Amino acid sequence: MSYAVLMAYVGADSKPEHLVRLAAGLADKFNATLIGLSAIPIPIEGVAIWQATAADIEELTAARAAKEDWFRNIARSDRRKLEW
Repeated sequence: MSYAVLMAYVGADSKPEHLVRLAAGLADKFNATLIGLSAIPIPIEGVAIWQATAADIEELTAARAAKEDWFRNIARSDRRKLEW
């Protein structure tokens, strides 16, 4: 049996390395692409409680990029297809 895709959610403020390793192992076992995803809130004017400045958005974007790098570093394998 094989799966085309397995998705692993990584919380914005957490680094559950053991869960990413588990998902990576399952992706290998089932010959699946491993997709990592995380939700870092980006405030939308009129909806969010606080006004986001350009610096806030830049900081959140950098945090998302750092989370992606962390995920790819943990899940990296020559056999595995990764997406973020």
